[in-house]
Amino acid sequence: MALSRKQKKELKKFKKHAVDVWSEQREVLGHAGKVIGDARDHGVKYANKTVVPRVKGAVDSNVRPAVSSGLAASSHAAAVAQDRWKHDVYPAVASYLSGLDLVNDPKVKKAVKNAKKQGSKVAAKYVPSKKKSGPGVGGVLLIGLGVVALGGIVFAAVQTLRADDELWVADDDADTKA
Repeated sequence: MALSRKQKKELKKFKKHAVDVWSEQREVLGHAGKVIGDARDHGVKYANKTVVPRVKGAVDSNVRPAVSSGLAASSHAAAVAQDRWKHDVYPAVASYLSGLDLVNDPKVKKAVKNAKKQGSKVAAKYVPSKKKSGPGVGGVLLIGLGVVALGGIVFAAVQTLRADDELWVADDDADTKA
């Protein structure tokens, strides 16, 4: 199919425009990549200077004292309850039952054994457990920021390398021969 001069001229303008748009898009995406990198760097610096110390300070001044005082109170209460059980309740019940000659009864022995188990289970709940280790709040924030930055880089790369059929105009053999 032969093109008129006017159509060839318009086609040439469209090609030039497409090349210009493509180069502008590459520049914009390159600039966006730099901006994202700078934002990531500034975010890391800000988090290290401001967010991490504030969170650490809040944890040290508010959370740790409350948790440690609660653990101390609960372990003290568990120790007192266990001591009362051993020295006050159990001997009294044992002496009473021995007076009734029920101590030798297998059902009573089983009930006492179950009561000891349950008492130790309840006491074990209030004994402080080992401290868990892992990434703190700052680590989680930095990981999230890294994921967002990586997503931005991937997005910019995909936008740069994608094939937009609408932006490209196919070369004609007739155009190259003329």
